[in-house]
Amino acid sequence: QAIQSKSMARVREAITDCGIDMLKTAIEQCRAAGVPEVELEEAMAARAQGAQELPSHERQRLLRGIETCSDEEKRLNYNECVGMLHEAIRTGCEPPPRFEEIVNELIVNQVL
Repeated sequence: QAIQSKSMARVREAITDCGIDMLKTAIEQCRAAGVPEVELEEAMAARAQGAQELPSHERQRLLRGIETCSDEEKRLNYNECVGMLHEAIRTGCEPPPRFEEIVNELIVNQVL
């Protein structure tokens, strides 16, 4: 709803309050809707500042998620995987072998 309202203050607030598991999705939806990158960067910085209150393992998970959202190559790989998965679901076919390669790369990058 914040994206649809075109209110950057509401978008920033929504990202700041967003759960760790939904952060990447929220950022991608904002980008797809044309939210300016500077607004997203400010919102992610505000979200990172709030991470100080989280337990250590959750804080690290959040910061890795924010870093991934800012990494263009990882973002492109993530989007490519999502597209392949959508296509596989739509057609009822298996994802191409490249899907598994990219997913493995994203997992390795996440773990490291």
